[in-house]
This record gives sequence, structure tokens and C-alpha cells, in this order.
Amino acid sequence: MQLLTHSIRNGIAWHALGSGVIAGTTLKNYAGENADRMAQLEALRGDLGMEPALIAGGEQAHGRRIETLGADSGDGVKLFPETDGLVTAERGILLHIVTADCVPLLLFDDQAGVIAAVHAGWKGTQQRIVQRAIETMTGLGARPERIKILAGPCICQAHYEVSPEMAAAFAEEFGDGCVEGHRLDLPAVNLLQIRECGVPENGLYQSGLCTWEETALLHSYRRDGQAAGRMITFIVLT
Repeated sequence: MQLLTHSIRNGIAWHALGSGVIAGTTLKNYAGENADRMAQLEALRGDLGMEPALIAGGEQAHGRRIETLGADSGDGVKLFPETDGLVTAERGILLHIVTADCVPLLLFDDQAGVIAAVHAGWKGTQQRIVQRAIETMTGLGARPERIKILAGPCICQAHYEVSPEMAAAFAEEFGDGCVEGHRLDLPAVNLLQIRECGVPENGLYQSGLCTWEETALLHSYRRDGQAAGRMITFIVLT
């Protein structure tokens, strides 16, 4: 697993993922309400220096539902109900997710021209949402051995204490290595699932940033409670 380098411009951490792919994480203050979310998404158009035909996201429900978008998916800004993952093979469709501790995952196969964005909280992780996204991408022509994946800023194990019951359930299903005491390593569980799908180690990237620890830079629900903002993580084929 590699640490991804990024640059910060105009309140966005830009991720250097590959040719023909633009990806980033907004670091601006976003309060978590849909109206705020829409305003930030509209502002992205100017920051990107391009005009996505569609900005798509999910009304995240901590589940495993994946929305596949195509040329007939419309334009403007759309949020899909009960959706925590999005996949497309169409250029000009920006996929995004919002997080404040959960794991934001960006996936792409630049040879096939297929991308995905996944919101992996503990429930979605337990339901293996990232594997469902990889399966969906494969159905559009991607191949696991070509897929590259970024795990963006999220809460690290040192600050993610869960109930004894949850810790035991994750240890039983995913192995003792994902828990230490009652602290859960959420990104590690997702990376384990990704490897199970056949994505090579040199295709896995991690930001290395903990939302709890980066007080001046990142939002954290665990740290700030109801006052926490959200990050918007996005990816688009150009």
C-alpha cells in the first residue's frame, strides 16, 4: 500500500491518480446539510476548470446500494436515495461522497474508463460495499488487476473505539488483525476486502490522514459531534 501525495489549492486536496482522471477532497467548511452540500458542489464547477454534465451522489444510508450512471442519467446535480456507492463509464459525470470519519474510496480503471466512489462506514464495510463496487465496475469492462484505489482521509484505529460486540463481530469475520482491544481499523478491513477481489498491492493508495487528529484540516464527527462539517470526495473522467 502506498501513501498518495497531494497538493492543496483553493480548499481542495487534489489527488494525482492517473491520466484522464480528476479526483480530490474538499476541505472547505460544509455543515452537512443538503443545501450546503449543493452549494459546495456547484462551486466545484469553477474549481475544476471544467463543466461536468452531471454531479452525482447518494443520500447515504450506511448500506451497500450502488448506483450505476450512464449517458441517460441526466444532468445538473442529483442525489440518489439509499445510495452509498456510484459507478460510471461515462466521461463528464462527477461522482462524489461525503464523509466525516467514514472511509471515502475512489476506484478507477483508466484503461477501461470506469470509475467509482464509495462511502464505507462500519455498516457498509461489514456488508462489503467496496467489493460490490468492484463487481459493478467489472460488469462495465474493468478488471481487478488494473483497478487503482485511493482510501481518503478517515478516522484511524487509535481513535475509533467501538462496542465489544462490534469488535468481536469484525474480528470473527475479518480476522483479529482489524481490531486492537475495542478499536476498529476500518480502512484495513476495506483494504482486506479489496485484496480479496484481486486488486494488486501496488494499486492501493492511502492518504495517511486521520480525521480525528487533523484538527485544523479535516472534519471528524467523533471529535466534534453535531458541529462537525463534512468532506466531499470526488472523481470524474475527463
